[in-house]
Amino acid sequence: MNLNDILKTQNFAQKINNQINPFDSITKILSSTNWTKQPDTLKMTEALLKGVSSYNNISSSAYEMTKRINTQPNFAIPNTTLDLLNSIGNQNSRLFEGINSALVLSKSLTTAIEIPNLQFALSGLSAQLAKIASSQQKWDILEDFDEITEEAVSINDRIIEEEGLSNENLEYLNEFLSRIEVKIDNQDKSSSAIFWKVLALISFILAITSEIRNWTPKPEFATQEEVDKTITRHFTNFEKKLKEQKEYRITNRKCKVFLKPKSKSKVVVNIEKGFEFVVLNINHKWIYVSYLNPNDNLPETGWIMKKYTERIK
Repeated sequence: MNLNDILKTQNFAQKINNQINPFDSITKILSSTNWTKQPDTLKMTEALLKGVSSYNNISSSAYEMTKRINTQPNFAIPNTTLDLLNSIGNQNSRLFEGINSALVLSKSLTTAIEIPNLQFALSGLSAQLAKIASSQQKWDILEDFDEITEEAVSINDRIIEEEGLSNENLEYLNEFLSRIEVKIDNQDKSSSAIFWKVLALISFILAITSEIRNWTPKPEFATQEEVDKTITRHFTNFEKKLKEQKEYRITNRKCKVFLKPKSKSKVVVNIEKGFEFVVLNINHKWIYVSYLNPNDNLPETGWIMKKYTERIK
């Protein structure tokens, strides 16, 4: 059964109507159908349906959306979309399964704390892309996203299997990031900004995996300095592209970047007023950001209080 079939089942609209928060309940209902148990897939599906209702000019009521589904001639989620959402959700999970398995060999508490932050951000960006794909009826966005995550998982798996990033795979990583940069440049502004952020997150994940696995220097394997140099070069380009699209913020006072969205968390770095950074995710009063550390000029992520920042106009 594809997604359209599930939405058109007899009791789907009635179930939605019985929920206090209709859209938030969509994922629970789809999960109960055994359609998928992957959290990221469910989150993307909910976002995709919100995008569909926006495209068809239906109100925010999920009940109204399901009642009118059969009468909407332009409601057409391709059958392949179900497979794409499942594929992307599974690959997102595989990325973090790999890095968590590598973490067993690491004693870095800081790195262990970083992983949930990255996972939370990637999940949010995945949902945003799904919503854009459906609201604009540009399903190829999901195909591109699936291609990117599939290749990222492949590279991550190689690093883990080979216990490090070989010179050959470092060259492949560089080629992969360069190739995807060209692909994103050809995307519309609405989706390209999110793709740049996704690519930044993926580069962080691959850098962390290679750092964890490179505990013993080996011939014909990249050093940590070489990996850092490659990631920094590409991250600088991602940041430049996002700034061109005004997709960044600056601090409005001196403040601290924290490891967690808590004021008692470990301080990652102190930054000055006017410091520029890219927003990867938002969590209530906190924003998860990426930036170049002013001390060593290396890419980094952390949390800043939202009230200490402002948008670039």
